[in-house]
Amino acid sequence: MPASQGSPLAPREFSPRRVRADAIAVLALGLVAAASVVALSIAEYLRRFVPGGVTWSVPVQPMEITATGLAVYDRDGAATPAAVAGAVGRLDVVVPDLNPASTVCLALAIAVASLTALTVIACISRLTWSVLRGRFFTRAASRALSLATWVGAGGALGAFALWHFAANGVSAALQVRAAETGAPAWWGWYWIILFALTASGLLDIALRRAVRLERETEGLV
Repeated sequence: MPASQGSPLAPREFSPRRVRADAIAVLALGLVAAASVVALSIAEYLRRFVPGGVTWSVPVQPMEITATGLAVYDRDGAATPAAVAGAVGRLDVVVPDLNPASTVCLALAIAVASLTALTVIACISRLTWSVLRGRFFTRAASRALSLATWVGAGGALGAFALWHFAANGVSAALQVRAAETGAPAWWGWYWIILFALTASGLLDIALRRAVRLERETEGLV
C-alpha cells in the first residue's frame, strides 16, 4: 500500500496549519531569544566593567560566614530578613590594575559569545523560514545548518580562549587562581556542548543527503 494511502510504515504528516503555527512560534521565540542575548550581553558588560576596574569571581578556600538574607515580601509588606549561615567558595573582587590585553580579551570574549549565539539563532530562523515556505530540503537550508554548526564550534572555542587569556591576566594581577577549569561542572558543560555540535553536524549530513535524493527523484520524474 502506498505511503500516501496510510501505510503503517510511513510517518504521520502534520497538517499545513500545524506546521505553519509551529514555524511562526519558532520565529517569534527566535526574536525573543535574540533580544535576550543582547540584553544579557549588555548586563554582563555592565557587571564586569566598573569604574574601579574589572569585576571577577575568584575561587577561594571555603569559609563559614553569617550574613543577613534578603527580605521576603508578603501581603503585609517586607518581613524582617533573618541571618543565615553557610560556606562561601567564590568571592567577587574588583581588579584595579588588569593589563590592557586581558581587559580587551574579556570584552572580546563577551562579544564573541554574543555574536555566536545571535548567528546560531539567525541560522535556525532561516531554517524555520524554509519550513514555513514549504522548501526545507534546499541548499540554502543545508548551508544555514552547516553555518550554525561551524559558527557554534568556532565561536565557543574563541570565546573560551579569550576568557582564558583574561583569566590569566587576573591571576597575574591578584596572584591567585582566577578559574576552576578542572572542576567537574566545567567538564560536564564541555561534553554537553560538544555533543550538541556533533549532533548538529550529523543533522547537516542527513539534510544534505535528503537534498540530493530529492533532486535525483525530480530527475527521474
